[in-house]
Formats: sequence, structure tokens, C-alpha cells
Amino acid sequence: MEATEGLLTLERQVSGDGSSVRLRLGGEVDLSTAPLVEDALSPALDLRCTRLIMDLADVEFIDSSGLRVLVVTRNALDERGAEMVIVGVNDHLRRVFELSGLSSAFTFEP
Repeated sequence: MEATEGLLTLERQVSGDGSSVRLRLGGEVDLSTAPLVEDALSPALDLRCTRLIMDLADVEFIDSSGLRVLVVTRNALDERGAEMVIVGVNDHLRRVFELSGLSSAFTFEP
């Protein structure tokens, strides 16, 4: 699935058996685009999904609405023992995670 909505681009890949979901975001994740990200994450909330990879390499801006989507998703996955990994975080986004106190709440990989 690929979509572009205003200032947000997203690409979702789901493995054949549904056990792995990769969501690549680009642009801005804010109050107006957060619901689109939530919708795109629906396969990751399926019980078959054991690993979610959030690729933020092309994200230029994220606000508290976008962070909330990530926290809610991580909590839902944690409840059933599934893994969420965030990849492609640039220095600006890393600083946002640090300032919000969320850098230790997520697993980051290069």
C-alpha cells in the first residue's frame, strides 16, 4: 500500500503470513496526518503480527499527535509480546524523542 495525503507519504509492506509489517513514513506526522498513520497501522495490530518496523527516514516533522500514535501502537504490541522497532531516525527526530522523554520507550535500529 502506498499513499500520499498532503504533507504525508506512507508505504506499507505486510509479509505474506502477516507476521511482519513495515511502515515507511515521509513528510509531516502531525494532528492532521496522525489518523492516516493510525489507519495504515491496522495490519500491525492484527494478532498475527509479531514485528512492526516503523521507518521514519523520510519524516521531516513529528508533533505530539504523531508521538501519541507511536506510543499507543507500541503499548498495544507490548501487551501481546509483539516487537516494534523504529529505524531511520535522523538527528532532529532523535532530539524530539529525547525532549519528549520517549527515547528509552522505543527500540531504535539504524
